[in-house]
Amino acid sequence: MTGKDNIATMIKVEQLDLFKQELGLTYRQASEYFDENGIWQLIDDCYEGFHVQGPWATFEDINQCLENRRQNQ
Repeated sequence: MTGKDNIATMIKVEQLDLFKQELGLTYRQASEYFDENGIWQLIDDCYEGFHVQGPWATFEDINQCLENRRQNQ
């Protein structure tokens, strides 16, 4: 794994934990939520922006992206 891969994995774990806490889910449920909403790939796609900001800013950005997707469906 490269340094970028390691940081992306750290961001994914960090966000999984935040979503678990904020949505009142188990880790399994949060992981399924990530699967269903493409959040794993979103973190990879937006890595350049996410890796320079804090976890809460990333959490808010992910939620905004999900909201934008819902509005455009």
